[in-house]
Amino acid sequence: SEWGLVCDDNWRSKATMSGFMSGVMIGALILGKLSDRIGRKSTMTLTTIGIVLFNAVSAFATSYGLYVMAKFCVGFFCAGNILSMFVLGNELVGPSKRGIVGVTMQAFFSLGIMGFAYIAYLVQHWRQLTLLISLIGLPFAAYHFFLPESPRWLLTKNRSSEALKVLEGIARGNGKVMPEKLNM
Repeated sequence: SEWGLVCDDNWRSKATMSGFMSGVMIGALILGKLSDRIGRKSTMTLTTIGIVLFNAVSAFATSYGLYVMAKFCVGFFCAGNILSMFVLGNELVGPSKRGIVGVTMQAFFSLGIMGFAYIAYLVQHWRQLTLLISLIGLPFAAYHFFLPESPRWLLTKNRSSEALKVLEGIARGNGKVMPEKLNM
């Protein structure tokens, strides 16, 4: 009701989701390639910051047009975030664990939706809810300092010494020792 999206203008309230999904489509095309260029980890960080920033902009939007533009940008960055997170997660584990990693990521997505529904029950004003969700997302940018880059991506960029360090860290975490033949 804030922007009069009722009666004949009711379609505009549904168009916000079309704007978001258009952003997802374009973001998947552009940010998938960016992930190949600058790395999965850097793309995850960039897209997390983009999601938080533009979601906060949508919370303070003073017009319908600004709101739809902000939601388009959120969708744009969501696509890149999901792609880079999924690829990084699967490139950090061996082939035997990729199925469980993919399923686990999807399970946490579902749990996030349920958590969001509960938060929305508690915080019912859309602007406050949107800002709160942005603030909750902010700490996820700190993953940049804890997650390793994909060793596969590092190898494609001829950064084998860095890839070896990531693999050594993974081996240590698994209680294993790197075979000497892998030292590059």
